[in-house]
Amino acid sequence: MSATVKDENLGHSLVYQGDVPLSWYVPDQPLDTARTLQLQNQNEEVLHTFLELGDIHTEVSEEQRENYPDLVRLESKVDLALKLLSQIYARDVNLPDLCSLTLGVDCAQWTDIQAPLVNQAIHIEIFLDTKYPRPLVFPALVQSVIKQKDDFNIVAMLEFPGESVHFSLEKFIFRYHRRCIALLRR
Repeated sequence: MSATVKDENLGHSLVYQGDVPLSWYVPDQPLDTARTLQLQNQNEEVLHTFLELGDIHTEVSEEQRENYPDLVRLESKVDLALKLLSQIYARDVNLPDLCSLTLGVDCAQWTDIQAPLVNQAIHIEIFLDTKYPRPLVFPALVQSVIKQKDDFNIVAMLEFPGESVHFSLEKFIFRYHRRCIALLRR
């Protein structure tokens, strides 16, 4: 599990890597202001939720230390309830097939059995966590498509509707990188 990559499209940067439900489509029409705002709000909400779910509060004040075991027990019960609720919700959501994804803050690279055309404007739907099955939807421009044995390697540059989405994605990838390092040290 590597969280850093050096690639001509992704540069030398932190990335998210994994097999995730992913789909892409060619939009019916170019993005207008209303749809751009809608995508920005949706992506902000999804990334905010990922960041909130991933928050671990390790600093405990003197007053909280006395109740710390109770807080841990309560947090584990809330986590279990969220997990069960997300499993119920996920049953009703038809997730796309898994694709091997490398996601940087400006670029996505994935493998798929179908491929868009080079220089084609597409929308990429990425489900980064099946426990919270809401996709990030990014407008993107396809940079390259390379035919492999059984599938295609696709690289697309992400077009962000809003700096806050870019910042939140950067934060999400950084936290992923930190978790990877922590797992390697164990």
